[in-house]
Amino acid sequence: MPIPPHNSDSSAPIDRARLLEVTEGDAAFEKQLFQVFLNDMRQRFARLALALNSDNHTEAILECHSVKGAAGNIGALPLRLAAERCESAVRSRNLDLGRSAFDEMQAELDRVVEIAEKLGA
Repeated sequence: MPIPPHNSDSSAPIDRARLLEVTEGDAAFEKQLFQVFLNDMRQRFARLALALNSDNHTEAILECHSVKGAAGNIGALPLRLAAERCESAVRSRNLDLGRSAFDEMQAELDRVVEIAEKLGA
């Protein structure tokens, strides 16, 4: 079952219009897309946490950038924006701000997970 449409609230974890554009309304593909996305995010978040904790700017930037792109692809705008803030902070060598943005990313990913779970992903 596809996720239900929502109003145009930009704070919603998923932009339904973007997701429909990507999946063309195919509920099975939507579920599979979320499964792949979440598996990828688990790995990327683990690497990003390690990079931030070890002051590895290069790896942290790479992971933030990848999360930002993947989130944008499925319409997870708040997650994409949090990843953008994290990437920007790390690029400017402000790891404290990067860690704070990472916490925001985790909270936004949790919201996406709630939607994915409703789909059975």
